[in-house]
Amino acid sequence: MKKAIYLIIIFSFVLFLYGCGNKTELTSDEFKLLMSNKNYSTYDDNSNTITEDTSVISFTSASKDNVGFGFIVFKNESAAKYLFEDYKNNEDGKNKKTESYTNLFNYNKYSYSNDEEYYSLIRVGKTILITNATVDQEDEVKSIIEELGY
Repeated sequence: MKKAIYLIIIFSFVLFLYGCGNKTELTSDEFKLLMSNKNYSTYDDNSNTITEDTSVISFTSASKDNVGFGFIVFKNESAAKYLFEDYKNNEDGKNKKTESYTNLFNYNKYSYSNDEEYYSLIRVGKTILITNATVDQEDEVKSIIEELGY
């Protein structure tokens, strides 16, 4: 009887953890709609620079004041993982007051801030969201990231 109870508790815990880490990726249209509703200017970059990389489906940017977002959709998750690690490694050596990294199932998040800027890099499935803002805009950016589900 005790074994059955332990198994149920362990199974419930595993399901809980799986649900916490499993995020749903957005489409570029969903990203543009939310950002437009927040009065951000959006721009689709379908230039040769993007189309030369055959793993990228689309790149959309959104900006307002001192805040910039980049949203990239890839053909597959492995390409998104590769770019996430590459971009994360490019931030080595920068001045960081706070820094965090999360790695769960289909989700990776890396962020840091210092006295001047807030930066975040988030991968959900085959999408990446990049954010760069002045430190005084950090709370607004975090709120938008939460609304996006990232």
